[in-house]
Amino acid sequence: MADVFNIKIDRDTLHDRLNGGIPKGSITLMEGEDGSGKSILSQRLLYGFLVNGYRVTYISTELTTKGFLDQMRSLNYEVLNYMISRQLLFVPVYPLIGRPRDKSDFLERLMSAKEIFQSDIIIIDTFSGLSPEDVSVADIMKVIYFFKKIVSKNKAIILTVDQNHISPVVLKHLRNTADVYLQLITNVTEGEISRIIVVRRFSYAVDFVSSVTGFRVEPQVGVIVDITTVA
Repeated sequence: MADVFNIKIDRDTLHDRLNGGIPKGSITLMEGEDGSGKSILSQRLLYGFLVNGYRVTYISTELTTKGFLDQMRSLNYEVLNYMISRQLLFVPVYPLIGRPRDKSDFLERLMSAKEIFQSDIIIIDTFSGLSPEDVSVADIMKVIYFFKKIVSKNKAIILTVDQNHISPVVLKHLRNTADVYLQLITNVTEGEISRIIVVRRFSYAVDFVSSVTGFRVEPQVGVIVDITTVA
């Protein structure tokens, strides 16, 4: 698995469904509505990367540092020691004092923060939370070009987006750019929520990739691959 960032952990089989991991030199787009499991799946990938020895930057537009640690602990994905050793760099966008009113310069500030992009993998959850609603095509293409330069150094970038909170034009460019494009879908059947990963694109695959994978989330267990969801 030299060409992928390994995500294998002992307690689930997600790696068996997704090529063993995320391809090196790739941009991954994880798209889904609120509640579809984007953050949970991002946190599962994060934990898998850390367990396998990679350096990761995790940017969150929703969680404070305490909230992030509490969330990871609730899934039994303990990451405090990784933060202390600086194998994990956690970057909360919104401080405890409140959310900033103006996002107009977020993308510029992001690209100028060199330390963020020194890691092997950079996860931005959510990218739609950073992108201004009126961002121009020229500006988004500048960001995409920047991301492509970063991953050309054998790194990986994972972006989560809520399609309802981002410009359709921007979303189209992100979809076209992504080497790996995962769409997360939520179904409610008889009061039970089921979540499904639909693989729309998976470039550079070196192993098996399931086109559809169901999963559920349990406290103190984390992500569990659930084949009955798509049976």
